[in-house]
Amino acid sequence: MRSNVARHLRELGPTPAANAQTTAAVPAPALPDPRPAISAAEEDGYRRGRAEATAEAEAAIAALEARLAEAEALATRERAALAEAWTAQLQAGLESSFGALEARLAERISAVLKPVLTEQLVERACDAFAEAVRTLGCGTAGAALIVEGPQELLDRLQARLSASEFAAITLAATPRPDLRLELNGTVIETQLARMHAALEEALE
Repeated sequence: MRSNVARHLRELGPTPAANAQTTAAVPAPALPDPRPAISAAEEDGYRRGRAEATAEAEAAIAALEARLAEAEALATRERAALAEAWTAQLQAGLESSFGALEARLAERISAVLKPVLTEQLVERACDAFAEAVRTLGCGTAGAALIVEGPQELLDRLQARLSASEFAAITLAATPRPDLRLELNGTVIETQLARMHAALEEALE
C-alpha cells in the first residue's frame, strides 16, 4: 500500500519541499542597468530643449531686427522730412535776407548813382543846348536870342560860350526847370525834367 501512495505522489508532482528547494536553486535574472537609458533620455531632453531655446532665440532676434529696421526706416523718413522742412525754412530765410539786401543795395546804389547821373544829364544837356545856340547864332545875324531857364543852368550855358557867342544872347532867369530858346517859331529845350523823371524810374 505504501508503494501505491508513493506512486500517486510522484504522479501528482514534486512536494512543496521539493519545489522550495528547486526554486531556491534557480538564480534570479539580472535587472538591466537604467543608467544608459537615463543618460540617453537626459541627452535627448537636452537636445530638444536646446533646439527649442535656439528657435525661440532666433525668432526673438528676427522680431527685434524687424522692429529695428522699422524704427530705422521711420527715423530716416523723419530725418528726411525734417531736413526738407529745414531746407524750405532756410531757403525762405535766405530769400527774405537776399531780398532785403538787394533792396538796401539798390537804395544805396541809387543814392550814389543818382547825383552822378543827374550831373551827367545836366552837363550833356547844357553841351547840346550850347551847340544849338552857336548854330542858331551863326545863322541869324543880328537876331537877339533870348534864353530862359533856372539861373544855375544859365550860368553853365554862359561858361560854354565864347564872348562873341554870348554877346548875341539875352539870358532871362525863370522858375522853369529847363533851358528854353525860341526863335522864329523854333523852340529848343533841354528836357531835363523829363530826363530826371526817366532816371528816377530807372533807379527805383
